Amino acid sequence: MKTHEPAIFKAADVARELNVSEMTIARMVKRGTLPKPIKLGVRLTGWPREQILKWINDAFETANGKSD
Repeated sequence: MKTHEPAIFKAADVARELNVSEMTIARMVKRGTLPKPIKLGVRLTGWPREQILKWINDAFETANGKSD
């Protein structure tokens, strides 16, 4: 059975992908090391899934000394 990947990642989703806490996600956004989420509603923010996956890939490439 195929699992459904959300188009938008909430903070909990990003935290799970990075294996960190939601508080760490908030600190990363505040420091500018993680892109700011987009406002989706009055009380809802999130990141486009592809943006987070690209950010993770770019971080791995940077850590391994590779760049475009």
